[in-house]
Amino acid sequence: MEASRRPPPAPRGAGRPARGAGFDPPAEWRDGLHFALAKSDGAVLLLSEQAVESDWVLKEATILTWMRAVGVPVVIVPVLVGVAAEQLSTRGFGPVHLQAP
Repeated sequence: MEASRRPPPAPRGAGRPARGAGFDPPAEWRDGLHFALAKSDGAVLLLSEQAVESDWVLKEATILTWMRAVGVPVVIVPVLVGVAAEQLSTRGFGPVHLQAP
């Protein structure tokens, strides 16, 4: 990606808090995330206890799987870190269908 098209970096300390924490990132951070996802050829989703509680991780997973569903050749590699596959559906990830297409 050429330098002029790179999304802006996330602000320092812009972590992904648990759901319901009221995190509202600045518009340039959201725009950068959306731009990066749209240009992605693939993603590795590290799904830990904290990650599966994050609205932002769920949003990213939803965007990526939607891209795949509409024909964008994006590779998604979910990696479970201390989380059982059965837990994903109870935490909102069921409809995301993270398994291989």
